[in-house]
Parts: sequence; structure tokens; C-alpha cells
Amino acid sequence: MKNILFTLFFLLFFANGVQAGSGFFQKLAQTNKLYEEGDYKKAATGYLQLLEENPSNGHLHYNLGNAFYQSNEYAKAIYHYLQSKKQLPRDEDVEANLSITLRKTEDIWDGRKNSPASAVLFWLNDFTLDEHIKGIIVLNFLFWVVAVFHFQRENESLGKVKQILAGILIITLLSTGARWHLENFVVNAVVSEKSLDVYSGEGDKDEVALQLHEGAVLPVLDRKGEWVELELPNGKNGWVPSSSVLI
Repeated sequence: MKNILFTLFFLLFFANGVQAGSGFFQKLAQTNKLYEEGDYKKAATGYLQLLEENPSNGHLHYNLGNAFYQSNEYAKAIYHYLQSKKQLPRDEDVEANLSITLRKTEDIWDGRKNSPASAVLFWLNDFTLDEHIKGIIVLNFLFWVVAVFHFQRENESLGKVKQILAGILIITLLSTGARWHLENFVVNAVVSEKSLDVYSGEGDKDEVALQLHEGAVLPVLDRKGEWVELELPNGKNGWVPSSSVLI
């Protein structure tokens, strides 16, 4: 079992397209130092401020998750590990720390939903939307290079390569669409209350269907006003106040 890890990632910011000045890195270094000194609450505040500038940086979400874990704020830790996993889908440390934190919760419930397409497109969860788009660009470029050479030389081998590239490009386009749907429409919520009553309808006057606890992860089915409909561990649906979950 892997321990909760803390990463320093100055160079990785550039890989994520972050344009940051010396002030940003100075703030990052100060926040890292707070974490290393064991001042986890102040470190969490620092990472939250950095995330305001770079909300899609998976490494910041990961470090923030670690800071919340060390502060025993497990719901927030789980939420930020999930956000990190969207940007770092192949990072084993993120998944390991998420699993460790889930086992600290009372319900130990990880109800994350995946796209139905992942049953066929088995690599879907291993590549981000940005990586899919970059793949399309590269494949499209290669396809047209081969197509031009094939047109000029009428070479049979080049024709077969063109057909293979066309097939891979079509599959990548389908995979990109599925990944876009996964990132924009498949939403999971993390229970942030110590104890949470789940109602059969969108209102606290309805029957209590189930009780959940901090850190449980459930798929979001619908939102109406200040209420969120969740898919419950027992297979049924229930409603909770939106203020009681992290989405």
C-alpha cells in the first residue's frame, strides 16, 4: 500500500500549459514549505489560492488533497483527489491516495460512474480530453501526409497505411466524443456532512430513504434548485441539499 505522497512539480506546470510568473512559484514554494513543516491547514489555504489561478492543474488538486487528508478533512481530500484524477488519469499515486482516504470513511462507498463507452473503448479513462484532441491533430496530420504521397505515387502500401490511419482517426474521434461526455455530463458528488439524511423527494418533508456519511462518493442524476438527486448504494435514487455535497 502506498503512503500519502507529497509532490513538488515546478516543471510539470509547464506541461499543463500554466503561464506563471515568479510570484506564483514563490507562493508555491512557501505553501510547500508549510506542508513540509506540518502546518496542513495553512498549506491547504495556500493551495486553494493557487488553484484560483490554475483550476485545472491536477498536481495542485493532488497536493491539496494530501493537505486535507493530513487535516482529517476526508471529504475535501476525496473531492480534490477526484479532480486530480481527471487531469492525471494514469497517476497511480492519485488512485492509491484516493483509495486510502475512502477506507477512512464510515460508508467506504465509491460509487463513481464511468461512461458506458468505456466497456468498448477500454483506454477511455486513461487519457484526458486534451490528450485525445492532441491525438486527433497528430493522426489527422499523418493521414493527409500519407494521402498526398499516395496521390502522387499511387503506391499500394501507402494506400493501406492511409486506410489504417483513417480507421484509427475515426476511432479516436469517437473516443474523444465519449471522453468529452464523461468530463461534462458524468458527475459525482462527495458527501461533506458528518451524517446526511437522503430523502425520497426534493424536500426535507419527504421520507428519509437512507443515511449517508462524510466521504461517500455517489453519481449525480439531476439537480433542481437547491436539491441534488443521487444514485444510492442500494440502487435507488434519493435527494439531498446541494450544500451537503461537494460537486
